[in-house]
Amino acid sequence: MATYATCSASFGGGNGNVTMTMTRTGVNVDGNYDLWTATLTKYYKWNINSNATKYGSMWANGVLLWSGGVTIGGSGTKTLATVTNIKIPHDSNGGKHFDFSFSQELKVTLSGNYVGSVSASGGIDCDVIPRATKPYCSPTSVYFGNSVTIKTPRASSDFGHVITYSFYDKTEQIADNQWNDEFRWTVPTSLINKMPNASQFYICFRVDTYSRSGKFIGSNYCTLDVVLPSGYGPTVTGITYTNEDAAIAKRFGASTIIQGVSKVKCNVSATAKNGASITYYYNEIDGQIIPGPNSFFTTQPLKSSGTVTLKSTVTDSRGQKAALSKNISVTQWWSPTVKNVTAQRWNVSTNKADDEGTAVKITYSFSIAPVANKNDKSVMIQYKNGETWTTLATYTDSYSGENKVYISSAGKFSADNAYSFRVLVKDCFTTDGVASYAAIAPSFKLLDFSADGRGIGVGCKAESGKLKVDMPLEAQSYNGYAFDFDTENQIDTWIPVLTNERIQNKDNKKIQHMDVGWSNWISCGTNGCGVKLQYRYNSAFKLCELNWDGLINAPIGGNTMGYMWEGFPSDKVPRDNIFIPIPNGASDAGLVIRFYPKTNDMTANHFTLTSITNNINNQYICGTFVYCYAQGD
Repeated sequence: MATYATCSASFGGGNGNVTMTMTRTGVNVDGNYDLWTATLTKYYKWNINSNATKYGSMWANGVLLWSGGVTIGGSGTKTLATVTNIKIPHDSNGGKHFDFSFSQELKVTLSGNYVGSVSASGGIDCDVIPRATKPYCSPTSVYFGNSVTIKTPRASSDFGHVITYSFYDKTEQIADNQWNDEFRWTVPTSLINKMPNASQFYICFRVDTYSRSGKFIGSNYCTLDVVLPSGYGPTVTGITYTNEDAAIAKRFGASTIIQGVSKVKCNVSATAKNGASITYYYNEIDGQIIPGPNSFFTTQPLKSSGTVTLKSTVTDSRGQKAALSKNISVTQWWSPTVKNVTAQRWNVSTNKADDEGTAVKITYSFSIAPVANKNDKSVMIQYKNGETWTTLATYTDSYSGENKVYISSAGKFSADNAYSFRVLVKDCFTTDGVASYAAIAPSFKLLDFSADGRGIGVGCKAESGKLKVDMPLEAQSYNGYAFDFDTENQIDTWIPVLTNERIQNKDNKKIQHMDVGWSNWISCGTNGCGVKLQYRYNSAFKLCELNWDGLINAPIGGNTMGYMWEGFPSDKVPRDNIFIPIPNGASDAGLVIRFYPKTNDMTANHFTLTSITNNINNQYICGTFVYCYAQGD
């Protein structure tokens, strides 16, 4: 094996020679050829006195490389010709032997001896170019369980192959002494277990090329995409459910799901295949979506009734999906209703409505969901006695009724008083119940006379010997004052009341209808972030109203002192701490106007705009706030 060779012919009694040199300059593996350079040189110890043109040639691998005329005069070494990029194709097995030769005219007399021409030849065994087979797969992608053809186009019929595949951590030889140009192989389905977290991967094939003599030529690789076929995804084997509320389950049955009440506890059973695992559950029911990694979950109360479908979709570690639906029977329920409640004064003797009646007739309609006839049902007729509701009657015999009637006993409700009533409906799920209200008024007469002619009632029933007034009374005097008899508060004193002009309460008496005004708006200026603050006050009621307006044009840092306003009078400040939330576009900023009578920083006794949470800027704000500045005990 060689990358360099020469052939030489001597002349002039051994004092000179002509030499052809072959030097390899490159190798093209894919093209299976070498590149060479051929050089022809002359050497003579002494000077050759000749300027004539002498002809020569060089050959390699049976091809004329060069021919031409040169001069050979001079002494020492002289290059006669050089040829580059000589392409020498190799045999199909990568080996190559080629011969080379030259012939050169001298036609000179040296030391009395005439030399006509010289020639020489040589041979080269080239270094072998590796010709390992380059395999490829056909097709390039198959399902597990299907076959693939591994194409092995040999460079020489003298070549054979050993084929090995690698898949994850498994390596196995599948062919030995394979002397053809292809090999057919079925991908084992058992390999699926090697890829629990993928539905597609690749198999790498290594093809080792050997000569028939056993010489290793080289190795090359190819890959095959393998895809999970159908039938290897997960399976949803079942869905079970029960009522999440143990008390409801005990009363109505574990599988009884009640509309708007029951939360459903579900469990999805699923299996994965060939080494995979279930990684994700996606559950849909009644407009609810419940995703997650767990097979069990609990819904919110179902809004629908009748047949409600739960669909569970599972995903395994390979990304394969499977789904199963389960129909759930949901028992109808609605919140108890009561409507069309009316109350009338009633005369029990005549069994008719009577404004002077001392009984009451209540009419109403109601509805309670039966829930498989296991639901509670309670209808209570009640009236308000002081601050307490007192029950007149309770009915537990029916789940619904239209225009039901209740009539109390006579003498229960005085004609002189007003009364409030309600119909309260309850079931198992509404502890506080649902109510609708009605009322009866006292028997009102603008003017009434007692039977003996000795009493007059104004706005009420007359009593003998009395002028009884049950209406507000106002009398106008000559001097512009009115006198108001406060019947509501049962104050038996006449009180001067101004009707048109403002007066001072010099006698420290009650003054009604007093016209009390507000001051004009007074400015506190604009704070450091561009927001204006002004105020006005009402001295009579010790009230102060704030008004703020402006665009925040400087950042307000979260949980900082913020920006103050100056010039607020000390006699109008709040007595205690004030926090005023300020609506703005950055709703999560916690923007407030605060006032601290006492604090350790410079904001003490100042209204300050600040943010208690996040930074805020470039927000427009405006609004008002009223507080009392009276200084009590």
